[in-house]
Amino acid sequence: MAEATPPAHPPSTRTMRAAKASVLPAIATTFLVGCGFASLKFVLIGRIALDWDPTAPGALDSLPGQWLRDLVLATYQRGGLQEAVSQAMSVVLTLGLLIGFPVNGPLAGSWRCDRLFAISTAAVGFGCLMALWGNPWLWACFIGITYGAACAARGKIVPLLSRSTGGSNTLISGGINAALAIGLVAGTLAGSFISQEIGSDLAKHLILVGISTVGVLSALFIRVPEPEPVPFAVGLADFVRATSVLVRHHWSLLAGGGLAWGITAAASLAMYVHAVDELGLHRGKASTIAGFAAIGAILGNLASHRMAQRRWVIAAFFGLAATLLLYPYVVAGFWSAGAMVFLIGFLFAAPANVLDAKFLANAHEDGLAGLGGTVMSFVHSLAILIIGLSLAVPLLFGWMDATHQFWLLAGIAAASCLTTLFARLDAQK
Repeated sequence: MAEATPPAHPPSTRTMRAAKASVLPAIATTFLVGCGFASLKFVLIGRIALDWDPTAPGALDSLPGQWLRDLVLATYQRGGLQEAVSQAMSVVLTLGLLIGFPVNGPLAGSWRCDRLFAISTAAVGFGCLMALWGNPWLWACFIGITYGAACAARGKIVPLLSRSTGGSNTLISGGINAALAIGLVAGTLAGSFISQEIGSDLAKHLILVGISTVGVLSALFIRVPEPEPVPFAVGLADFVRATSVLVRHHWSLLAGGGLAWGITAAASLAMYVHAVDELGLHRGKASTIAGFAAIGAILGNLASHRMAQRRWVIAAFFGLAATLLLYPYVVAGFWSAGAMVFLIGFLFAAPANVLDAKFLANAHEDGLAGLGGTVMSFVHSLAILIIGLSLAVPLLFGWMDATHQFWLLAGIAAASCLTTLFARLDAQK
């Protein structure tokens, strides 16, 4: 998406009033989209992983091929099916994001923010409903695509609100991103609660549709002055060019940050299923462990400016590897899990923010500030997909058990140190 150009004249008082009135709807819509997306993820994980009994009559009828049915039954009998299906669902949602990236970025340049927010949020709600009656895997991919459109709208609206209201870009960005983070945590809690406490699948999915409906209504109140639309073909060409240039010049920063995000996404699911299966926690209580990770991540982001040198980033990655390796052996209950998850959140966020911030600064110096964030998100999603597959496939085929997930993630965290060695962190570009 081409970077929005500032208006030729200062905004009028009426325009500023309308834009300021749009801040709260933008924050509310971002919160509701994140909440709905995370809720759906955990409702589907509960439905097709934690609550699914493949030995029940007709449970395997929807699977194509006898070989796949035999494989699922074998995995169920030896253990690891819940972990494999949970990681696979995350992979499918991320695949949707990746499929949508080349479309959603240019689409944000050619559509108004309110329209893109409203249509993408409505599409998420539609997908939530269809996932009840259709193939949940296919509709999860569709939801990933539409959620990506809402993410593109979120990236576009921040500078527009800043310019039209005269407010701080950092402050508005912080408010929007905080709304997303809180929405994802709230969705994790809500989805886990809905999954276990509500017996009717129809009621579960109607609640998800209700969340999306409120998000659509909120999006209709967004009013910001926008630049001239960028033709879709031009935006797509800009995205392809920026991806090529930035990956070629700054691959180590992209790889290091992407690995950190991929590790954390996979670890969060592994720890959730571990809390339900191994610790015997209620799903709602197990999901609250994510709150410890959020606190650790916030503190890690705050501390990251003091860890901007390469040696501190490498030390944090080694600490992350050690914590993941020890996790299944030292966690014995809710509070020990919370402490370890807090540490993982801190050791993820601090180095990831250093690498991501350096990459965005370099993208700005390369004259690609408007596309740097889109390319970075694309690489992060790709890493989440690859790491999720690296867990789901071995778990399904019995090449590793649930504990081995943490070993593999620890190894990837240690490997992140190698990419950091090539990153230009200490020297100015």
